[in-house]
Amino acid sequence: RHLDQCGGLSATSSEDGTAVFQLPEMEVGLVAICGCCGKDVARTMFLQNEFLEISYNGIVLDRTKWDIFPNNKCVRLQEKFPTELAGQAY
Repeated sequence: RHLDQCGGLSATSSEDGTAVFQLPEMEVGLVAICGCCGKDVARTMFLQNEFLEISYNGIVLDRTKWDIFPNNKCVRLQEKFPTELAGQAY
């Protein structure tokens, strides 16, 4: 079963706050984020965006481990997420 979730979110400054997404309990899978408004936005919107910080269960993810996947609109945050964590992830 593919639990694909799409939506939109934008901010005009860092004072706009933080967005938090509650992920479903996963035994396998990966998490990717995709940008809109172009077919080649992943590098500038995510990889090179110094104002973007992404955490998984309170731990900031290492940006050097992100990669463009599965297309030039998206960035895979980790190839594999820890499976020993029980319950929901944030």
